[in-house]
Amino acid sequence: MTITVLLWGNRWWLPRQPSPVPFADVATAADALAAAWADQAKTIRLIFQPDEFESTFASCPNGNRATLALALSDQHPVLDNPKHAWSHEPILPGDGAFNTLLHYETAPVLFALVARLEEHGFAVQSAWPMPAWLNALPDDLADSGSTTVAAIDQDRICLYCDCADGRRVSYAWRKDDPLTALAGFLRVRFHADPGCRVLLLATGEHLLQAIDAVVPLAGQSGVQHIPLPAALAKTASLPPRHPAQLLPPPARFTALRAVVATSAALLLLALVFGGRLARDYHAGSADAAVREHEKQALRAEVTHLRANAAEISALRAAVAVIRPNPPAAAFLAKLSATLPTEIVLRSLRMTGGEFVVDGWVAPKTPPAVGEAWIVRLTAANASWHLMGPFTADASGAFRLRGSFR
Repeated sequence: MTITVLLWGNRWWLPRQPSPVPFADVATAADALAAAWADQAKTIRLIFQPDEFESTFASCPNGNRATLALALSDQHPVLDNPKHAWSHEPILPGDGAFNTLLHYETAPVLFALVARLEEHGFAVQSAWPMPAWLNALPDDLADSGSTTVAAIDQDRICLYCDCADGRRVSYAWRKDDPLTALAGFLRVRFHADPGCRVLLLATGEHLLQAIDAVVPLAGQSGVQHIPLPAALAKTASLPPRHPAQLLPPPARFTALRAVVATSAALLLLALVFGGRLARDYHAGSADAAVREHEKQALRAEVTHLRANAAEISALRAAVAVIRPNPPAAAFLAKLSATLPTEIVLRSLRMTGGEFVVDGWVAPKTPPAVGEAWIVRLTAANASWHLMGPFTADASGAFRLRGSFR
C-alpha cells in the first residue's frame, strides 16, 4: 500500500494525523519522520514543497523534457544542473504559442532526502510538487472550468488555479500575513468568475474562519473545505509518467548517457521496424541476453540528439553492427556525422522509400547553421534528396521530408 505524505516548509503532514511532524531543517527531515512514524508504511508517495522550491509560468516549445531544458536554461539555470530536481506540467497551447508551469528546487534537497529516507527503510515510489498534487485532488471541474485548490497553514499557503480562460496559476506564499494574500486572490477569482469552484485544505478550522472574515466563503456555493490530513488520505491520480514527476526513472543514467542511449535508440528504432533490417539485426545476434537488452533499449523514449564525440561514436557503432542496406544505413551515418550542436532531433520515420525528420533549432541560432547542415547532408553523391528547403517556425520546430533515389 502506498501512503501519501507531505513535506511542506519545515513540517511533515501525514494522512489522518491532525498534528504535523516538525523538523529543524531539510537535512534532518528524514530522521524526524522515521522517529515520529512508528509503524512506517514502507512505500510512500512524497508531496514535496520545501521553502527552497519554485513554481513558475513559462512560454516554451512543444517538446519533451530535454527540449525544455535546452530552451529555458538561460532563464532558469537550475534546469541544466543535475543536482537540482525539476519537472513541469503538461505543455498546452495558448495565445499563439505553448506554455507550461515549471517546478524546480532553488537549492538541491530532494535527492539527498530520498536517499536518507531509503536508509530508514522507506521506499519512495514518486515525488511531486505540491501544486501538481493540489490540481489532482478535485473529483470534477466546475461548469466554467475554473477551479482553485489552496492549502492553508499558519504561516504558509500554496495554491493551484485552472482559470476559465485556460491559464494555469500557481503561488506559494510564506509571509507575515499569508491569509491576506489568499483573501485578495479569492476576491479577484470570485469577481472574474462567480461560478468558479474553490477547494480549501486547512490545517486548522481557525484558518478558515480567518479567511471568511475577509472574504465571505459561506456566500459562495462553489466553496468546499476539508482538513489537510484528510486530503492526504484521498486518492489523487498522478500517473508515473506524468511530466510533473520529480524523480528520474528507476534506471538512473547520467545526463550524457541518457542522451546517447536514447538518441541511438531513436535511429535504431527506425531501422529495426523498417522490415528487412529488423530481421537481419535480430538474426545476426547470437546472444539471447544481448538481444533482450537491445529490444528494451529500442523502446526507450528519446530525449534529444546533440552532436558530440561520444554521441557520434555511439551512433556509428550502432550502425556498424547492422548489415549494410544502402541508402538507409548511409543516410543514418551521414545524419549523425553532420548534425550541428544547435539542432535537436525529435523523431525520424522511414516508410518505404521516404523519410521524415522532425526536430527543433535552439533559440538565436543563425539560419545559416541549418542551411549549411542541409548542404552537408545532401552532397552531390548522396542517394537521397529533400522535398523543399530547411525552414523552422517561430518556436524553432522544423520538419524535413525526403526520399531515397
